[in-house]
Amino acid sequence: VRGRAGQRGSGAVARRAPRHSLAAAVSRGRTAAVAVSRMASSNNQVLAAAMAGDAAALRAALDRGGNVNASNRARSSALHLASGAGHAALVSQLVELRASVGATNASRETPLHNAANGGGSEAAATEIVELLLRARAPIDAQDKSNGAALHVAARAGRAGVAASLLQHRASIDLLNRDGNAPLALAAQAGHLGVVELLVSKRASVDGAPASASGSSASSVAAPSSTDTPLHRASLSGHTAIVAFLLSSQASVNATDSQQSSALHYAGASWHSRRSRGSDADGGGTCGRWPTQPFRAT
Repeated sequence: VRGRAGQRGSGAVARRAPRHSLAAAVSRGRTAAVAVSRMASSNNQVLAAAMAGDAAALRAALDRGGNVNASNRARSSALHLASGAGHAALVSQLVELRASVGATNASRETPLHNAANGGGSEAAATEIVELLLRARAPIDAQDKSNGAALHVAARAGRAGVAASLLQHRASIDLLNRDGNAPLALAAQAGHLGVVELLVSKRASVDGAPASASGSSASSVAAPSSTDTPLHRASLSGHTAIVAFLLSSQASVNATDSQQSSALHYAGASWHSRRSRGSDADGGGTCGRWPTQPFRAT
C-alpha cells in the first residue's frame, strides 16, 4: 500500500512539475519582456537626447542600458541625428563613446552626409565634419543617389564644409547617379563661393568624365546627360557663375546630348526671365544676359 501510495505521491509530484516549469517560463518571459521594453525606452531616450543636444540626458539614457548606436525606424543613429541637428558637443561625446561613424540609414547616408547639410550654423557643421573625419568617417561614402558628402555641401552652398572635405582629400570629381560632380550641383544651385572653391582646387570645369569616380568607381552610374557646369549655370540663370566659369576656361562650345550649347540655354533662360521681369542674380543684369557673360576670356 505504501508502495502504491508512494507511487501515487510520486505521480502527483510529476504532474505538478510541468505546472511549475510553465509558471517559471512565464515569469522568465515577463522578465525578458520588461527588460526589452526598458531597453527600447532607453534607446528612444538616447535618440531624443541626440536630437536635443542634451549631453546629460544622453549619459543618463546610456546608464539605463541604452545603446550608443541606437537607431530609429529610418535607421538613423544617434550620431546621424546629432550631426544633422548641428550639435557639435554631443557629436564629440558620441565619437568618444565609439558610436559608429560609418553607420548608414535607410537612404545609405552616413553621419557625414547629415553634417554636410545639417541644422545650425555653418561653423558648427564644419566642426562636426572635422570631428567625424578625425574619427575616420568614410569621406567618399555614397548614399542611394551615389552622392557623397561633398555633393551635399556643394548643393547646399556650404563652402566651409566643402573646404574641410577637400582638405581631407574628398574626391572632387566624384559622380553621383545622375552623372553630376559637385561643381555641376553648385553651379546649378547658384553658389558662386562653392564654385570658386572647387575650381581653385582643380575641379573639372567642363564636367568630370564618366570614369571619374574617386574610390567608388564600381558604384557610380554613367552620366544620364552630358551637361557641363556651364550648361547648368546658364539654364538656371546664374550669370555671375557663367562669367566665372568662362574666365576659368570652360568651353562655351561644349554640347549636351541634345546638341545644345550653354549659349542656347542662356538665351532660353534670359527670355524666360525677361518675360517675367525677374533677374536671378539681381543687380539688373537681365537685359545684358545674351552678351556680357560670354565676353569673358
